[in-house]
Order: sequence, then structure tokens, then C-alpha cells
Amino acid sequence: MRLQLYPEPPGYKDEGAVQSFIRKDLKKRPDLRLLVEDFFDKVRNAQSLDPFFRNQTIAPLKYINGDLYEMRIPQKRGGGVVRIYFIKQPGDDGLLVLLDGELKKDTAPGKTGRAEKRMKDYLK
Repeated sequence: MRLQLYPEPPGYKDEGAVQSFIRKDLKKRPDLRLLVEDFFDKVRNAQSLDPFFRNQTIAPLKYINGDLYEMRIPQKRGGGVVRIYFIKQPGDDGLLVLLDGELKKDTAPGKTGRAEKRMKDYLK
């Protein structure tokens, strides 16, 4: 699998939303940052996302709506979980576009609206 950060068109020099979230928001949470980076490595080395949807103990992937999905890293944790919102590249199931991320301490996702907006922009 391949991961692409939103926005990352050719020649784009600014940091992507997920990359910025990991660098800035997880700066004080190196434990979570390490889990996120480890999970991204697992996804990059996978042939398919099917095992991640079937085995919810790895780091669950959830369907949210439309083409939008969520990674929860880890699934449950007292200090909060990282949620990364993504879509599968249309016509290329081997490419995931990471749209947004957040650290959540409660159960309701907070940035799905922004992720949906980015998804629509990306799919134009």
C-alpha cells in the first residue's frame, strides 16, 4: 500500500495536514507518534487493507461514510487515540490519501467535516 498526504500535488512545497498534525500535535505525545509511524509502516508493507478491517486489534479501520474511512491508533487508550481520516484513491486501491488527523479523548470524531471537505476537493 502507498500513502499520500493531502494536499500533495506535484511541486507542492507546504506540509500536508496529517504531517503537520503528527509533527505539531503529537510533539508532546511521542508514545502515540511512535504508534502512528509504526502503523503507517504496517500499512505500507501490506498487500491489502482487508486484514486491518477484519482484525480490529491491529489498529482498526472504520468506514465513516461515502468514500471516507478512519484509522484509530490505538483502538482504545485512556489518554486518547489518534484518528487519521483517509480515502482510497479512485481506480487505485493501493493508494490511500490521508486527509486529516486528530487526537481524541472522547468518543465522537471531531474533524470528519473538514476531512469530508478535503475529500470532495481532492476528488474534483
